[in-house]
Amino acid sequence: LQKIVRRKLLSRSHRNITAKKDIAAIKIQAYYRDHLWCREGEHSKSCVKLQAVAKGVVVRRQARIASHYMHALARLQVTVRVSPINSHELTLKFAIVSSTSPVLVTST
Repeated sequence: LQKIVRRKLLSRSHRNITAKKDIAAIKIQAYYRDHLWCREGEHSKSCVKLQAVAKGVVVRRQARIASHYMHALARLQVTVRVSPINSHELTLKFAIVSSTSPVLVTST
């Protein structure tokens, strides 16, 4: 009878120890996953910042080019309004302005 009782008690304590180990392993895994998630979050934050900087550079370049075109067209308008010239000279002047202007690149 004593042998059976001891075996039951050992079995229960073994299950308790196993359960405690399982709980500890689950906690360790959860903390490790949280650690990895935080590291990945920091990585994605830096990627987002880098993308924002790159997009800002592109937008500023496009704004500068658009401004250049607007100034060129304004100068052309002033020229047309101040002195009446024939259409051939106007086409020639516009071609010169267009050839010296950088090409406007738009991203999709």
